[in-house]
Amino acid sequence: IGQTEVGFPDLIGNDSRGRVLWIELKAFGKRGNVSETQWTFLKTKIDQGCFAVVVDSAELLKEYYYTWQSSKSPEKYLKSILPVPASIKKNDKGYREDMGF
Repeated sequence: IGQTEVGFPDLIGNDSRGRVLWIELKAFGKRGNVSETQWTFLKTKIDQGCFAVVVDSAELLKEYYYTWQSSKSPEKYLKSILPVPASIKKNDKGYREDMGF
């Protein structure tokens, strides 16, 4: 009881405008510890226009959220800050470090 599927973010909700928020929480300094399943889930949500991030502090969440709100390209911004698992970087010839995917 009370468990979700592997890769499902720790927090979900809506902001005051009704936009869906997906937030994966990590220990401070451990944002890079994202599994392929978590990364795929969050990237899919970003592609759908949602706010989906990995954070290790309340301050970082606040920074990401307010930057996302004011961004001219919110999807591109979120993809640029989404940590990519090392296994994807290593195995995907199409991976572009500068684009975050």
